[in-house]
Amino acid sequence: QLRQAANRIDILEDRLEQMYKMCNSLVTSGKLFVQDFQKFIKCIFDVREFFSTDELAYKSLAKFGNYLYEIQTLFSSLLEQTSHSILRTLTRMLKEDIKKVKDQGKLFERLSTDYDIALQKNADVSKTKLNICEDVSKNLIATRSCFGHTSIDYTYQINVLFDQHKVDLIELFLSYINFHKAFFHQGYELLSAETEGDAHAMTTELIKTKQDNGQKQKLLEKMHEVNQKRYNPDDNRSDGLTLESSLSLSKSIPPRNISQQNLLNMTNEPPNGSEVTKEGYLFKRSHNKFKTWNRRWFCIRNGQLLYMKRNSSTAVHDNSPEQFPYSVMVPDLRLCTIRSSNDNDRRFVFEIISPNRQVSHLLQADSQLECEQWINVLHATIAHLFKSSNNNERPTSSSSSPKSLFDNHSSTLSIAKTELKQKMIKEKIEYVRSLPGNEKCCDCDAENPEWASINLGILLCLNCGGAHRGLGVNFSKVRSLHMDTWDLETLLVMAELGNNIVNEIYEAQLSSEIPKPTTDADPTKRRNYIEAKYVQKAFVRPLPSSNYLRPTTRNIRRWTVMKNAALSTSLGNDLDDENTAHLLKNYNRQQLFRKPIVPSDNGIVADNPPLIWNQNIYLYDAARNRNVPMMLHALALGADKNFANEHDHGRTPLIEAILSKSVAAAEFLLTNNAKVNLPDEDGRTPLHYATQLANKGRGPIILLLKRGADPLLKDNHGIDACSLSMNLADPDVITWYRLIALHEQMKEEDADVEKTYVSILDDPVYMKEIARTPSFSS
Repeated sequence: QLRQAANRIDILEDRLEQMYKMCNSLVTSGKLFVQDFQKFIKCIFDVREFFSTDELAYKSLAKFGNYLYEIQTLFSSLLEQTSHSILRTLTRMLKEDIKKVKDQGKLFERLSTDYDIALQKNADVSKTKLNICEDVSKNLIATRSCFGHTSIDYTYQINVLFDQHKVDLIELFLSYINFHKAFFHQGYELLSAETEGDAHAMTTELIKTKQDNGQKQKLLEKMHEVNQKRYNPDDNRSDGLTLESSLSLSKSIPPRNISQQNLLNMTNEPPNGSEVTKEGYLFKRSHNKFKTWNRRWFCIRNGQLLYMKRNSSTAVHDNSPEQFPYSVMVPDLRLCTIRSSNDNDRRFVFEIISPNRQVSHLLQADSQLECEQWINVLHATIAHLFKSSNNNERPTSSSSSPKSLFDNHSSTLSIAKTELKQKMIKEKIEYVRSLPGNEKCCDCDAENPEWASINLGILLCLNCGGAHRGLGVNFSKVRSLHMDTWDLETLLVMAELGNNIVNEIYEAQLSSEIPKPTTDADPTKRRNYIEAKYVQKAFVRPLPSSNYLRPTTRNIRRWTVMKNAALSTSLGNDLDDENTAHLLKNYNRQQLFRKPIVPSDNGIVADNPPLIWNQNIYLYDAARNRNVPMMLHALALGADKNFANEHDHGRTPLIEAILSKSVAAAEFLLTNNAKVNLPDEDGRTPLHYATQLANKGRGPIILLLKRGADPLLKDNHGIDACSLSMNLADPDVITWYRLIALHEQMKEEDADVEKTYVSILDDPVYMKEIARTPSFSS
């Protein structure tokens, strides 16, 4: 039976080794698949750029790429779980459990041999040798005892091995099936929750696009048939065909064959009020000493004669007319003389005499008919230009109309602003990546983290980022450095923190019971550590003493104006028009800062130590000193982000951050779910204070408005931020508030009306104001 059991152990070992090899091959293939999948996603985004002018294709491909990226993340997690569960369990079975039983089997075989030898000696000894008989008997008894105990141990371990491996394998593959179940469930939730609305919208747009394409295809087929008939040498019925009824080619892309060019050259009298346009290939004689003739693509546009080379790399890769490298041959056709040139040896040549450059341009067409067409069209264009000038009108082509010029200018300006904004964001992201400790993951020290927790101010690897997402947005808000859209104010918060600073707070008291995970740590251990660190706050540095903040932070000089008791009587419910401006001016001056602070002899303002010291006062004091790391420490200790300081007129930490003019401190509180419209005991919101400080910088106002601050909320005296802005003489702030007021009125009619003022606040000019606001680290 023992031999049979040993044989079964050998068979089990062989099959487990085979299973281990196949599973390892599966994981390796999966990792290669993930790498290729990532390259495939990158290709999707690269292809998307090709359709930058098509809104449907551009947005759809971006969404598809994002969905596939999430699927790839889930698949990577599944592979990691497979590697850490099945491979580790199989390794333990092979390297520990089976090896232990086999070692016991070798000991059993050796003692069995010793027992046989002892029996043989006991049988061979002579009965006359009493001393030898006694020694042999004692040796036999000892060997039999050792052999018996070893047999029992060997049998026990064999039974335990089979029973335990049976349980382990069932439990292992049950968990593996659960991994797949979670994988498919998460994928289903992801795609069903996020793609249902998008898929419906895309399907609607796709059906519409297909219908449009079908109509275009039919029209193209008809045009193709007409063109084939028109340019059949044996068919002369196409002489009356106009350009509008022929194939609709782009007016900016040179056609590649003669028939295409001739099609474009067929022009009739233009409709009344429209500019004459024409395009086509002509040979142009150069003005160098060799007088060479080169074929160029010419067009008449905006009263000018333009040309470009036939084979242009830009024309191949970019179909937008603005991108073609046109050169101006004649800047103003009204000053030119057009005539046929008979003094040249070449046929079909006409001449353009330009007096402003004192030059004569010789151009050659492909036929006499085409040469006459060009001359007629150029004459018609000159006549049209003079007619437009006599009527005090500009040429009416779509490209030269004031609206078109304004649209082109606006488009160029918008592109420039977008590029500037992206540059600012990119530079700030690179700065955040360069902060000490940010070259590694905050939780496991993995190299080159590509994810961030914006409310904690840390950079994370993919695995730790997934664990942070599992905590929920109340604890960690995860964002990709490259896949997600970033605001400058969010990056200002990230720049104030960083992995080293945050770990000094959250890992001040690390415990050996819950060790910090490594790069290849088990997902369960990683998740347990992250929950202990950020949810349970198990390692957080304790609350410092009340005098800890003051010697190490900048003191901010605060104005010391006492409250005017008569103001509440003056500002009643009935404010007449005469004294409103005067009262608002006094109110603006008197209500800004009311807490008396006495400057010390050395010129630094010394606040009185607080009567009560706890984490809420710690947060309040840190916000006053715009110290974002200490604000993070206070929140980690359980401070209330909406704490109202009853010893300072019920002001909140957000109000203190606004008074310190720090966008980073205010954005940190708002990112951690502070209420943007929470007033003090006088009903004054953070926006009231930011409005009064507008002459010191408008960054806080821009931040609060983007985060949903309401300028129409009134304080206890009936004054709102919109009214306060009237005394600022700042047209931008007044316009912002009026746009929000207008939006609120439109919202009553249409709840889904778009917040247009947000895009105005995202202007790079205002972003620079945010970037210039003071911070604790600056």
